[in-house]
Amino acid sequence: MKTLQWLSDNKTWLFSGVGVVILGFLVRALISVFKKREQGNTTQKQQARAGASVLQAGRDINLNVGPQRQPPALKVLAHRAYFIGNPVEYFFIKLVNITPEVDVEVTHVWYKNGCRVDILSRPLPVRLRPNETWETYVATSIIPHDVEALQHFHALISTGEVFASEHNKDVPSTGYVAGQ
Repeated sequence: MKTLQWLSDNKTWLFSGVGVVILGFLVRALISVFKKREQGNTTQKQQARAGASVLQAGRDINLNVGPQRQPPALKVLAHRAYFIGNPVEYFFIKLVNITPEVDVEVTHVWYKNGCRVDILSRPLPVRLRPNETWETYVATSIIPHDVEALQHFHALISTGEVFASEHNKDVPSTGYVAGQ
């Protein structure tokens, strides 16, 4: 009742220009307060070191970061062969970097099936560009008798990953040692 009486007594100035402006500010302030309550706490704080990229937004951020890099991959192939003019038979171990965009560093090559025999005929480590081939060899007499020896050679890359060999069946009758 008192509110109606007050409106009746003050209608002249209330609905004049000054009153409408004051009412407009009050309504806008109330709307602003209710919106902040709906959104919750919107304060943000970021810390970044020199050279870092920082993104900040009040809502979602969508980034197109491009394709993920594939992990390094190495193909290890083994076959038996002879050097021309040499009667000693050898195992040849070919390494191929099959990672499309990343160099691979090979740090160790060995045979293991019960006992380990490190293959030291060529200097390591060696860095292979994508699709690059490198080859090493060891006399078959050095490796313990093993019917499946061609599947027991291994290569270690600098990331710590180990790759096992498979039989290289498509070998020309003559050729060169890759990477020499």
